[in-house]
Order: sequence, then structure tokens, then C-alpha cells
Amino acid sequence: MMVRVNQASDEGVLMSDTATKGSILREYMSLRNGFASIGNTIEGRFPLAYVQFVQILVDTFVLFAPLALHVDLGEYSVIAVGLVVFFLLRTK
Repeated sequence: MMVRVNQASDEGVLMSDTATKGSILREYMSLRNGFASIGNTIEGRFPLAYVQFVQILVDTFVLFAPLALHVDLGEYSVIAVGLVVFFLLRTK
């Protein structure tokens, strides 16, 4: 795109002063920076506080799951919670 701007200024279509070229160069650089930041947005990086908050929620779930499941499952709640913990630890 910069080649076309240079051609246009050589042919007289655009003004060939320094201010115009500097302004166009700044706009192209901001466009390029915006395009380069799309990759970071798509990667989906989470702030560290969010990750820690989710970890606290999961730990709380694992801690209180036996109490919540005891009403329905009775003694089998220990096995059920063991399976939950096993699969949660495998995902880390």
C-alpha cells in the first residue's frame, strides 16, 4: 500500500510534501498495529486474577461436593467425589 502512495505522489495525484507522507505513514502503522493485535485477542489469554478465581471456585466445589451428594448417594458419595477429583486433576 505504501508503494501505491509513493506512486501517487510521484504522479502528482497526492501532494508530495512531508506532512502528507507522515500522516499516511502514521495511519498505515496504526492499521498494521491493529491487525497485529488481532492474534492476541484470538488467543484468549485470561488475566491471572480470573484464573485464580476459577481455581478457588473449583476447589470449593470439590470440598463441598461430598456434603451435597451425601443426601442423594449416601456412602457412594465418597466414590463419586473421588471420581470428580480424579477427572479434575487430569485436566490440569
